[in-house]
Amino acid sequence: MIDASASRGQPERQADTQSPADPFREYAATYSDTVNKSIALSGDSVEDFARIKADLVAEEVGTGVGMTVLDFGCGTGVSSRALARALPALRRLAGVDPSSESLDIARRTTTEAVDFVHAPQPTLPFHDNSFDVVFSACVFHHIDRAEHAHWVSEIRRVLAPGGRVFVFEHNPANPLTRRAVRACPFDRDVRLLSARYTAELLRNAGFEASQPRFYYFVPRILAILRRFERGLRWCPLGAQYYVSAVKRSHAA
Repeated sequence: MIDASASRGQPERQADTQSPADPFREYAATYSDTVNKSIALSGDSVEDFARIKADLVAEEVGTGVGMTVLDFGCGTGVSSRALARALPALRRLAGVDPSSESLDIARRTTTEAVDFVHAPQPTLPFHDNSFDVVFSACVFHHIDRAEHAHWVSEIRRVLAPGGRVFVFEHNPANPLTRRAVRACPFDRDVRLLSARYTAELLRNAGFEASQPRFYYFVPRILAILRRFERGLRWCPLGAQYYVSAVKRSHAA
């Protein structure tokens, strides 16, 4: 999935090799439309969900003054653009993905300063300790579980000491989320991650992980009630959740 040639002391560079198994190749051009159809009942769009995630990150890190941020599994750049708007004072924002077709679209549609990197091999093409924040938006349920520990280890490697990772995922405990996932053709056969699983995955990799925080309890038609959602982040019924975690100096 991601190119090792630039990691661990070698100069960073963008890989040119197409991943032999790119699951998003046929959906890259229609990604947003496909997702929007599957989440139509929410009244929000894929861009709205990306903005909500980016705003949740900004709550914890502020404006990102001087920070470097990696969007892990950036796809067509929807989340990268939301991060750029929510964190306007970043020093660097990079997006990495194994899908060259998705990245072509990301580069064409993104006006914000984002460095999109194609990475089809099984390591991240960045030096150790390169980023202050790594952001992952509903990516891990597309990765084989046998590879989860490897990718969390790679994220930890490229994070600077004290750096923070944010892992956002769909909440399998929410029936409307499961319905939306089944309605999305590239999500239909995935196995969703429980909040407990995600938190333990990060802790086992040597991170100081928060308790899972749940969000998106009401659809857009009831948006006036969203002012109360902050107080419900403990409640495991939100449509999605995230776990934030800090890199310790030494792995457990």
